[in-house]
Amino acid sequence: MLKNYFLVTLRNLLKYKTYSFINIIGFSVALTPVILAFLFISYEYSYDTWNKNYSRIYRVTREGKDYINGGQAQGCVMPGPFAEALKEEMPEVEYAARVLPSTETISYKGTGFTEEAVLFTDPDFMKIFTVELISGNAPLNISIPNYIFFSESMARKYFGAENPIGKTVTVRGLYDLTIRGVYKDLPKNSHIRANFIVPANLENGSSAAFGNISGWRLAKFPVYYLLKENAKSDAVDGKIPGLFKKYIGKYDDISRYFSQPLKYIHLNSKFKSYGGNKSEIINGKDTVYFYATAAFMMLLIACINYINLSTARFSQRVKEISVRKIIGAGKAQLITQILTETFVLTFGSLIITLALTASILPYFNLYVERDIQLNFSMLIEIAALTCVISFLTGLYPALFISSVQPLSFFRGKSISLSNPLFRKTLIVVQFVLTVTFVFCAIAVKRQLDYATESDLGYRTKDILNVNLRGIDNKISATALREEISRYPGIEAASLSFGPPNMVCARGDVSFEGKPANTYFEVSQYAIDENFLDLYEMKIIKGRKYSKDYPTDIAEGILVNETTVKEAGWQNPIGKIITFNSPYSGLDNLETRRIIGIVKDAHDRSFKKQIQSTMYICNIMKNMQFLSVKIKPGNMSVTLNYVKNKLAPYQSKNPFTYEFLDDNVKASYLSEFKILNIFTLFSFCAVFISCLGLYGVISFTTEIRSKEVGIRKVLGASSLQIVEVLFKEMVLLMLIAGALSVPLCYYMMNKWLSDFAYHIDIKPDIFILSMFMVYLIAFVSMIYQVVRASLKNPVETLKYE
Repeated sequence: MLKNYFLVTLRNLLKYKTYSFINIIGFSVALTPVILAFLFISYEYSYDTWNKNYSRIYRVTREGKDYINGGQAQGCVMPGPFAEALKEEMPEVEYAARVLPSTETISYKGTGFTEEAVLFTDPDFMKIFTVELISGNAPLNISIPNYIFFSESMARKYFGAENPIGKTVTVRGLYDLTIRGVYKDLPKNSHIRANFIVPANLENGSSAAFGNISGWRLAKFPVYYLLKENAKSDAVDGKIPGLFKKYIGKYDDISRYFSQPLKYIHLNSKFKSYGGNKSEIINGKDTVYFYATAAFMMLLIACINYINLSTARFSQRVKEISVRKIIGAGKAQLITQILTETFVLTFGSLIITLALTASILPYFNLYVERDIQLNFSMLIEIAALTCVISFLTGLYPALFISSVQPLSFFRGKSISLSNPLFRKTLIVVQFVLTVTFVFCAIAVKRQLDYATESDLGYRTKDILNVNLRGIDNKISATALREEISRYPGIEAASLSFGPPNMVCARGDVSFEGKPANTYFEVSQYAIDENFLDLYEMKIIKGRKYSKDYPTDIAEGILVNETTVKEAGWQNPIGKIITFNSPYSGLDNLETRRIIGIVKDAHDRSFKKQIQSTMYICNIMKNMQFLSVKIKPGNMSVTLNYVKNKLAPYQSKNPFTYEFLDDNVKASYLSEFKILNIFTLFSFCAVFISCLGLYGVISFTTEIRSKEVGIRKVLGASSLQIVEVLFKEMVLLMLIAGALSVPLCYYMMNKWLSDFAYHIDIKPDIFILSMFMVYLIAFVSMIYQVVRASLKNPVETLKYE
């Protein structure tokens, strides 16, 4: 019996080639992004599960008021001594370690590279996480701090086939560290990346990356701990307030500290590590939900296609089904036959889909920055998913087609093509989803254009930022700035902690009129007197730093408009600012006098509100960035000049630079990826919908061919025939357009709510998205409709 089902299925698929082709191609185009989304989501939920103690690893996180710098905070950074105190004073904790990735320069025999995933941590890290040593020994204590561990891939990069154990490398041109071990690369599905492991305490309670870390009043480190067997993390959470009271003398009851299980870390990106570097690649739940929703919508479009095409060709199978019933076929057998056809068709599509997926997956991995593999267990899951899709998709056509009454057919009674309302509803739903995809792609594109092309409050074009980390003492940063600024291809040069869009340190300040026991947190930008001119930032009141006023550099300060607004100042010029927690890299910062107000500039992406900011003219001990404004037309030549000029002074560090406009665009990297995904899904959705529409119109015009012939005999023109055949579809698409408006508005409004500054959703976006979809849909229908209207009625009526 089963063999018979398959033989009949193959005959039907070959007999109705157009129907088979449309369904197979439609399912293949739909299933490919669906499977990619499925693989991506599965991978995201597999993060950190490779750890042997996965279920007992926790990270301490905080929500509420920041007890150190003030303001509201969500994060996972703790004071330097917190991890040790946690382990020593809480019996529930077996091991605890500070963990912080940094970007550093690693040099060996004069050759250096800038490495992102340099992990500063404690010896307990290797006991908490599953770090597999290939050679060497794990450090048992911190009494010998100047060591480093290399990952297997980094050991090959620096030493090739040589044994690296015992060799000495230099970090940031300052610290000579001995290699004590090589470990197997951490899996890619780890929220912590570690190409190198370095002790957090390099010497005298200091870190190469973060200065003094021995105090309780400066929070910089995420802290992880391993819970003992049968212990409860709630018990640890309840004791944390007492720990802060013991070492700080107070605990802010508004703040809430709690242990976050390792399995929840990767997809809860609001708790981010300090520093914001790329070593911790995070996708929030929203990103995963987006992929899942988009995949479901795409799958729904393909399933609707199949159902519509199956019911549309019903009239071609009435005689077959009637004969089968007369000779004894039961309803169950007919349903099984039709479901078999669906299974064969979808699994045929699956073979094409897997071939497409296998060829696309390497590029998809590069795009999403993952290492997703298509293994046997995944294939089993995909096959099971395809079975479910096949059953759900084929069930309605099977029930509908098997319900035909053979006597009614042979007596010449008219048999309905299908439930008209249901079929029309499916077409409407299909086009609602398609219009939604196109609408979202257009809206996301407009938001990104708005974010990247708006006036940010500073110049971004032709600005080169060079990292001065590790510069030798042979020349001062100021002298280097002056020498470089004299080059003909350079318009201006400036020294600072970072460009205007780089989030700098934030700290509490006091001023006259500030309420007692309150915090006023500001960003502290260290700049020189050229900074504002180079970035073309505007002073709206007062004056900028000037050499004409020698006391300005030592005593003055500039504030932005947001600071004035939040402080409630009417006339801030001349007001005295006292710094309660200044950034440790600035010299002689206690009090400053406001000399000017700077027009607000976006120091972060458009997702965040502009922060209260103060610009301090102060020469740092270790200048971080040299900003260079390059004259148009001299980009490559000037870049080589700057590189060659710095080479003698950065002998232990590679030349590291970035153009500011590229940096601004990089802050929207995830949004650009969403745009590309929406665009891809839009093309697929439009293609599948129009392919299905082509098939439905083909069957409809064939079924209505006699009606068209009679109309022509009675004098109807070809244009009138086109109008008759088009009218129903046009009406359905207009209804779909109207119904898509609230869905589009809801989805985009929710996405745009993540942006503090965003576009308004205007009617022209709806009109444009509908026009694009309908234009392509009409093109896909026009050939069949015109051909039917031009057909000679003699051909369709000669058998009557």
